[in-house]
Amino acid sequence: MVKIRLRRAGRKKLPVYQIVAADSRAPRDGKFLEVVGHYQPTTKPHAVSIDRERVAYWMQTGAQPTSTVRSLIQKTGLLYELRLKKLGRSDAEIAEAMEQWQERQAERRQKRLNVKSRRRQLKKEAEGRPAVAEEVAAPVVAAPVAEAPVAEVAVAAAPEVQAEAAPEAPVAAAEEAPETKAEEKEEGGEA
Repeated sequence: MVKIRLRRAGRKKLPVYQIVAADSRAPRDGKFLEVVGHYQPTTKPHAVSIDRERVAYWMQTGAQPTSTVRSLIQKTGLLYELRLKKLGRSDAEIAEAMEQWQERQAERRQKRLNVKSRRRQLKKEAEGRPAVAEEVAAPVVAAPVAEAPVAEVAVAAAPEVQAEAAPEAPVAAAEEAPETKAEEKEEGGEA
């Protein structure tokens, strides 16, 4: 089976991929049938160049793209165009639909850029706020601790000790309570 997949090239930590049509049994960087495009993930935005005619040819002959390559092809609009052709649309209808698709993609990209810039702005504002809050809060917290006598510090630790001792007292009271009730019943029965 023929697959359309990525073949790694480039140097260490700077990958560049070739989009190739290859036999599915061949190794990733091994033997291939044809180079149909290139993908550079390290550039901003990611650079994808595809020979649309050759990809269409291979897909029509039964080649299956991998999930990564499918997403790259989808971003170029080729899958949408092939689908319209398969549905039997005319060239004019396909051209019009592709223009609308390009406009929608441009709007989506602009919307994502706006969201990213807004997040960056909020992050910068948030980084500025805690520094001011810490400066204001730090003297308030530090002042009572420095002025507090040693005895008050010991009392602050005491509630933990008291909390451990407190459950024992009700248990002891609960144990004594049945005995006193029994004694009252016996006295009540004798009288």
